Amino acid sequence: MKKITILLIATLLIVANACKKEEDKITWDLNNNTLTISGSGKMPNYYYYPQGDSPAPWYEYRESIHTVVIEEGITSIGDGAFYDCQNLTLVTIPNSVTEIGEGVFSACGSLTSIDVKSENNVFTSEGGVLFNKNKSTLIRCPQGKTDSYIIPNSVIKIGKGAFGGCLGLTSITISNNVTTIEEAAFSLCAYLSSITIPNSVKTIGKAAFSGCFRLLSIEIPSGITSIGEDTFMHCESLASVIIPSSVTSIGERAFWGCLSLTSITNLNPVPIEINSSVFGQLYQSGCMLKVPASAVSAYKNAEVWKEFDVVSI
Repeated sequence: MKKITILLIATLLIVANACKKEEDKITWDLNNNTLTISGSGKMPNYYYYPQGDSPAPWYEYRESIHTVVIEEGITSIGDGAFYDCQNLTLVTIPNSVTEIGEGVFSACGSLTSIDVKSENNVFTSEGGVLFNKNKSTLIRCPQGKTDSYIIPNSVIKIGKGAFGGCLGLTSITISNNVTTIEEAAFSLCAYLSSITIPNSVKTIGKAAFSGCFRLLSIEIPSGITSIGEDTFMHCESLASVIIPSSVTSIGERAFWGCLSLTSITNLNPVPIEINSSVFGQLYQSGCMLKVPASAVSAYKNAEVWKEFDVVSI
């Protein structure tokens, strides 16, 4: 047993040293506001709020970073690599990168372009927006994008946090081929006032539109069966919403903080059992709930729903 234990420890030390050597191959240099990352292998995962306590080695110089150049040989960009680089405007990704972690470009408010080299086999970019190679998944729209954006027809999935914090975008057009909107996809798009979710969408992740403070109205597609928790949380300007009959569950805080709601159209003939947190601070008595004529009585007697002004559609 003692020999086995010694052998196991020795093996772990060898693996740890190998990992360290791999990390040691990554070098960086900051010159004339350009951060150049060189070497070979994977970048480590770095601090990404609220996780961990190991910021990238260039984190303390982040205000001086305007451009990031990742050179050939780097195969992975670690989590939170450029977190809070507020003056960063351009990132160049080489052909060798095959993995990009979470929160890599979070809190990069000035970033307008993510440029992927054309021979990269896993990722590509168009107009500064990051996609997978065949552009079926939109991975990240840089936060510095402004005005309006039209999602390409090739896209079927909008990735986790893909538009998160894009404060300058006022209008986004989702193509009719999109089927999946992942968690926090449009979170904190604070000035987004117009977005249409096509009927092709079948899945909307939790907190997908949370913090879209200026969003005025939303029609949930007929193929959606569940509205996840926090989906429209703090959409403070949202005045009307249409819930299709296909929806059979609504998660906690889905419309919490939507204080401007004056009209909810719920096409489900049977009241969905919901938690009081779904509408949270909304004063239901000042909001009209429109339901099918045959369901008016049921809604007037259903918990939470009965607090609204229930009327026939």
